[in-house]
Amino acid sequence: MTSQDPAIAIEPDGDVHVVWEDLADGDSDIHYRGTNAQRWGAIQEVTIGTTSEKDPDVTYGDRKIHVVYTGDALSDWDIYYTYNMGTG
Repeated sequence: MTSQDPAIAIEPDGDVHVVWEDLADGDSDIHYRGTNAQRWGAIQEVTIGTTSEKDPDVTYGDRKIHVVYTGDALSDWDIYYTYNMGTG
């Protein structure tokens, strides 16, 4: 597993959220891992598909984890956004 380009966000209560680009199977995907009550949760794949995604960033606000990244859909790089209501 080759990982690169990490980004981190920390909630006021100390919970940590990390996203990064993971290079596997010839393309790159965005992964997420966070803490909840000082324990690391499972690694989650944010992007699922056959295109390459890169340049992730993460922030926390309005009780949501916000993630943006670029993706190569149909040979055209676009900006994507997703969010998660939970932590960890």
